Amino acid sequence: MMQNSKSIPSLEFDWSFLDSQVVGKEHGVDQSELGKYLSEAEQAWHKIIESRDKCQLAFWNILQSDSVIKEVRGIKEIILRKNWESVLLLGIGGSALGATAIFKALRHPFHNLVYTPRFFVMDNIDPVTFGALLDMINWESTLVIVISKSGTTAETMSQFLIVKERIKKAIGINAIKDHIIVITDPSKGILRSIAGAMDIPSCTVPPLLGGRFSVLSSVGLVPALCVGVDIEALWQGAVMVADTIDRLDFMDNPVIKTSLYQFVFDREKKKPIHVYWAYADGLYYFADWLRQLIAESLGKIKPDGSFVGITPVKALGVTDQHSQLQLYREGPNDKVIIFLGVKHWNCDVKIPQPEEGESALEYLGGHTLGELCHAEQYATACALAEAGRPNMTVWFPALDPFTLGQAFFIFELQTAFMGFLYGINPFDQPGVELSKMMTYGLMGRKGFEEYAAMVRNFARWKR
Repeated sequence: MMQNSKSIPSLEFDWSFLDSQVVGKEHGVDQSELGKYLSEAEQAWHKIIESRDKCQLAFWNILQSDSVIKEVRGIKEIILRKNWESVLLLGIGGSALGATAIFKALRHPFHNLVYTPRFFVMDNIDPVTFGALLDMINWESTLVIVISKSGTTAETMSQFLIVKERIKKAIGINAIKDHIIVITDPSKGILRSIAGAMDIPSCTVPPLLGGRFSVLSSVGLVPALCVGVDIEALWQGAVMVADTIDRLDFMDNPVIKTSLYQFVFDREKKKPIHVYWAYADGLYYFADWLRQLIAESLGKIKPDGSFVGITPVKALGVTDQHSQLQLYREGPNDKVIIFLGVKHWNCDVKIPQPEEGESALEYLGGHTLGELCHAEQYATACALAEAGRPNMTVWFPALDPFTLGQAFFIFELQTAFMGFLYGINPFDQPGVELSKMMTYGLMGRKGFEEYAAMVRNFARWKR
């Protein structure tokens, strides 16, 4: 474990290169600056624990019983009743990003070329992409997972109507219930009604659980089960952290300490852009999941009219050393870099010794690609620190279900905690609603005519 780091219980957090002694007082943070907000942090943590104990912190509360994992286990037989050639997930935002992050982190990098079922996530409505997928799907051997908590998500429900019609035409209306699984609200919404009317198997999304916090519910676990992920280990990794994290000493708690650092960098050091730099292909979509979690949870207008929130950016190492590093090291010093690294690779590739005439490459011979990747990650962190650019590292011991489950819960908790630090509600998304209403109006949904008029009013400014 590196100096100035804490582990919980196997993820490691290294804050060394955030310190003012390393990156300079102007751009770094010292312990006294963290201490300035200690009282606010204690109040925010008290609110976290109080919310959990009142069953108002759904992403934590679902881990305090086995009801979610039991429900997913109950649908396993339906999933495994046929050797599916493909699994198609219809969902958007939190209904898709978590499942994609799990799939990319834990399955073979070229899974769809090597294994079945192939896994497709349709989280956009680009007609070219969606139409191309429809043309290549064999509906007789495809399982469709439809995820919408409200059942009103225009993008997902339009996809659902199209797919339902394709299945009906290909293999008959009676086959729909054998080829679709619905994940939605337990008692209300049009998708729940359709599932009941057509006898479509379903799982529930707990009413208080928002989509971007739902990866450890059926929303993430059912797709993971479909592609062979060990969901028991994923679940247990999260449960272990949930059962132990509030027993850590306050400033030894990495959720609290990391949040305080990021809060101070935003508020005091004018660094609102936080880059999540994955140094493993398998973590790139975890960073994608993080972007939504952070952006939608923390980007808010406070009651006093002030604006808060950090801007999350994702990057991929080593690719973006040759794309974004120049900006991060010599551009505006308004960023904090959070490296996501993997200590032990699930496999590695040895670099052979150079042949005659290749002496310039001798330094590579005998090493592995994993060693090179680690060297580049640490060199990048040091190069940023040398330029006064604060950065920290979160180390995954390996990419496995247990560790990934830990990570999901830790970052969900950190995001909620930072919301309370900012004094906002991290669980709503009012800034998203107006565009939804305008879309409904433009598409002719009854009751939303005034929003269509609002859009038409903007058309007069067209030049």
